[in-house]
Amino acid sequence: MVSLNSFVVTMKTTFEIQNTGLSMDEKVIIERLFTLKNIWGVLVDTNNRSITFEYPNSTDRDMVQRELHHMGFTLINDTHTMDSYKNLH
Repeated sequence: MVSLNSFVVTMKTTFEIQNTGLSMDEKVIIERLFTLKNIWGVLVDTNNRSITFEYPNSTDRDMVQRELHHMGFTLINDTHTMDSYKNLH
């Protein structure tokens, strides 16, 4: 029998970044977002100017949005979906 406490619901969001002339350094973005608690699976697509990541709740999503804003990025669109239940064990 598997306890329900051993699973976590994960969400996935993709932010589209406005082209303001600010370069998107993939390594810097990933390093900054991985310093945030509860953020994983960060993917940066510099060609499409998008950043995708996984997280457990909307508070964590908002934290990423604030961090990207502090880095100088302007978000023009986002998509977020319930991704899956992941086994923690």
